[in-house]
Amino acid sequence: MPVQFSVFEAALKPSEFAALQQCLRALIDEGEDTVCFYSLSPGCQKVHLGVVGALSNLLLV
Repeated sequence: MPVQFSVFEAALKPSEFAALQQCLRALIDEGEDTVCFYSLSPGCQKVHLGVVGALSNLLLV
């Protein structure tokens, strides 16, 4: 099965981040697709939509 990993970087206000998540949630198939968000600010929290753990073997360096 082909897999495409795309990485995008954006500096978003909290309202823009919420709007982006809402738009993407409407576009993806949450039973098959995975979209991950990584906050690069202190605390580095991860927020994802769709299949949990689909990228568990992915190492980002």
